[in-house]
Amino acid sequence: MSYVRSSHLAKWWEVQSNGKILCSLCPRYCTIGNGQKGFCYIRENIDNKLYSIGYGRPTGFAVDPIEKKPLSFFYPEQMF
Repeated sequence: MSYVRSSHLAKWWEVQSNGKILCSLCPRYCTIGNGQKGFCYIRENIDNKLYSIGYGRPTGFAVDPIEKKPLSFFYPEQMF
């Protein structure tokens, strides 16, 4: 697959007797077949090895304003 070069071999997994991989990173304990992704869609079974395909890349962005509340409540003597 194309993800092998840009991904990182994951930690906290083991191969089960049925050939699938048991991911033990979170409490979901996903059983991932060859070519499938876990519930998080960030760990994928490629050739019976678990890879983290988001390693070293940002996974989310959020816009957070600096002024969440009006400053008049913090400095009541200085009205705008």
